[in-house]
Amino acid sequence: MTSGDEPAGSPGASVSLKPFEAARLSLSRIGLPGTEELTRALTCVAQIGADAMQVARVGVWLCEGDERLRNVFVFDARTRQASAGETFSLDDWPAYREAIRTRRVVAVSDTTSDARTRSLLAHYLVPHGIGATLDAPIYLDGQIVGVLCLEHVGPRRDWTQPDRDFGSSVADVLSTLLQQVRRLQVEEQLRLAREELVRAESRHALARLAAGVAHDLNNLLTIISLNASSLPSGGPAHLIEEQCQVGARLARQLLAFARERPPQVQDLDLPEVIRSVRSLLASALGPACPLELLLPDEPLMVRCDRSEIEQIVLNLAVNARAAMPRGGPFTLEVRGRGDEVLLWATDRGVGIPEEVR
Repeated sequence: MTSGDEPAGSPGASVSLKPFEAARLSLSRIGLPGTEELTRALTCVAQIGADAMQVARVGVWLCEGDERLRNVFVFDARTRQASAGETFSLDDWPAYREAIRTRRVVAVSDTTSDARTRSLLAHYLVPHGIGATLDAPIYLDGQIVGVLCLEHVGPRRDWTQPDRDFGSSVADVLSTLLQQVRRLQVEEQLRLAREELVRAESRHALARLAAGVAHDLNNLLTIISLNASSLPSGGPAHLIEEQCQVGARLARQLLAFARERPPQVQDLDLPEVIRSVRSLLASALGPACPLELLLPDEPLMVRCDRSEIEQIVLNLAVNARAAMPRGGPFTLEVRGRGDEVLLWATDRGVGIPEEVR
């Protein structure tokens, strides 16, 4: 026989178990504090397995669906280096696939003559010089999710019963590690779900607050607008009415946020939008910060929410005034550049302090 499947009572079973017992103890101490530690844990398992079994290579293959195996980790005991990457279809290895599905351990003493590994020779075993292999399926929740391969580089090797028992023990350790990875992933998903729930509750509370503020703001704007209409036309009355219209758009923006509605996107002439809030900007800047608009006569179209653009330029003006306590000009310029429309804001403020950049 060339399969290496000796019965438990064969002379090989009398080999000393002490090296394997020490290795099992070391394997039992391998922990997995986080999913990012999986490679380190696999390396520890592979090193212990390779040293105890005196094999040159230890590979871990995981199933992709029912018909493919992907090499996620292979440790070379000769170089003490790890690599990965190969993928094979089990359809090309029918005898090997059947052995893995029906045996706890597949012990092959001579890969060149064993029917179970003959189809692996050309593409995998011969290129890596593997003359014997002891493979054990990795189970998770009763299903095969991968294969552990303890690979002997060189001529044939007869596997003892303690070899086979130790190989299945290493596969069980890998199963435990994969179970821990799954548990850690579920815990991480649960943590993220809880954080999202807290954020959703915060957004809901903020939305209710925004709706209340928008409602009260609309009421105040209505009163202000009605009183402004009783003033003589032109002058302050026009400025008040213009600012009430901007305020009303901001209130609608608050309501849209409260109701989680998308922005009211439309095609707008950006220079025209800025001209329409010129009086509001000049009022926000005050007399010490004169407003200068450099706007082209031709339309420059952008697709956006009008109230958001108005809020942006108003914020720029307010920030410029705060940055220039002694006053100074504030300039807004709109330029077209190819398919882009650029908005430039310039002031003579001191800029953002280095420590808060």
